[in-house]
Order: sequence, then C-alpha cells, then structure tokens
Amino acid sequence: MREWRLQVLKILIIDDRKDKVNKIEKNLLVLSGVLKSDIDIVDNIQDALIILRKKHFDIIILDIQVPWRGGEQPLINGGIRFLEYIQLSDDINLPLSIIGITAYDESLVECGGYFQNYLWGLVKFDEASDE
Repeated sequence: MREWRLQVLKILIIDDRKDKVNKIEKNLLVLSGVLKSDIDIVDNIQDALIILRKKHFDIIILDIQVPWRGGEQPLINGGIRFLEYIQLSDDINLPLSIIGITAYDESLVECGGYFQNYLWGLVKFDEASDE
C-alpha cells in the first residue's frame, strides 16, 4: 500500500550554534511531522545565499546574530543584514515566511520592528527549554 503524506514544508535553518540547531530540528521533527530530508541547515549567511539561489524554501528560521562567513564571529546584526540583502536580490528564492530567533533580549528589542514591518515572527530562544 502506498503511503500518503501531506505537502510538507521545506525549511532552511540559518544558525551557527549546533546546540540550538539540534533543539530546533528536534522540535520540528517531533511536533510538525516534517521529515529530516525537508530541513536544510547552514551556519552562516554566505552559505544561506548560495542555497537560496538553488532551492526554494517555505520557511527560513534565522538566528539574528549569525556570521557572514563560516569560521567568523557572529555579527550582532548579521540576520538583519541577510534580510536586507535578500529583499534587494532578484536571484534569491524568497521564502513564504521567516522566523527570527535570538537568545538575546537586546536583539529581540532592536529587531522586533523590522520583523513586524514584514509580518514575520521573531521569538526568543530559551536555552533552558526543551520546546
């Protein structure tokens, strides 16, 4: 018998912290029914831009403080710089939705208005939570 599955979301996670990525991925797999093959993960903006030129994603989960290139230190406004760049690029496959994520209160306050302007979500990542 053939197994049917609903159209599944394609998700791109952009985050340089493996522990945080593992929690996000675990929750996506358990709570939403998304398959591991439907999730791509990159740890810097440059790699995200490369993959967004090749593939389409329904949702991007974006760390606000993320490095521009692999091996570099995270930029306080790296996520916002990424968002500004993709809004102006005509060779990027824009997602349907973007969810910003940060563990830092100051990033939450500073970037909240930017996300509200585009009707995107911005959430605080709680290190102690399993959700």
